[in-house]
Amino acid sequence: MLFKYGGFTHTINDVQLSSHSRRSQYSQRHRRRSRKHQLHISGRLKIDPSAGDTQADLTALINDLENGYMDDGGTVGLYLDDGTPTAHVLTSADAMDGVNVLSLDFTNSSGAEYAVTRRFEATFEAEYVQVESQILAFQESITGTSNGGPRGRWIEFPTGLPRYFQISQRTPQVIVQTGFAVGYLGWPEGALPNPVLPLFEDQNQRQITRVGGESHRNGIFGRMIRWSYQMTLQQPGDPFPVEL
Repeated sequence: MLFKYGGFTHTINDVQLSSHSRRSQYSQRHRRRSRKHQLHISGRLKIDPSAGDTQADLTALINDLENGYMDDGGTVGLYLDDGTPTAHVLTSADAMDGVNVLSLDFTNSSGAEYAVTRRFEATFEAEYVQVESQILAFQESITGTSNGGPRGRWIEFPTGLPRYFQISQRTPQVIVQTGFAVGYLGWPEGALPNPVLPLFEDQNQRQITRVGGESHRNGIFGRMIRWSYQMTLQQPGDPFPVEL
């Protein structure tokens, strides 16, 4: 079996695939948004002293390995001896951040380490879109100001106690509807709700805010839209927020 990372190919059978794990990642709405794969390998670099190899040659092999694993973004996995990919290959082009080299460790110091062999372990990770819902997050709230009761004002005087004067018997109620939605692969246009009381909206108070998403190596994810609607009612109402 062959193990490759990017343009770096190990000697046949010098690397063992210790594990290939797959874990689902979930959004704030508890819908699956992606699956994260990890490959963990163990292997060894070796020289042949009977052929004249020295510790300097082993050092060169270690340097080649570190250089080969230096950068993220290479396709990685296990291949048959003829180069046919197995089920344990992580492609970089269609992963959200490509393939990342999480670790490269030289941890074994027993036996003939650094005499004729050098053992190592490495972990690679890639995350792939496996979307169950394009809406990652959605939340809305409604705030009402005033219950329609009278309006008054306290007046202070140069001397004596302040006095309360009623200005109006009834007051309008102001309803403010605010919320946000986060789209996974694009703007969450379809999640943008209408005002809950459209006939009473103060349209000159409407606010729509767009917030750019997070930049990944192979795309932009998690774009947000925020909204705010204001409505004025002659008589108090009790509207409920939209839930998604």
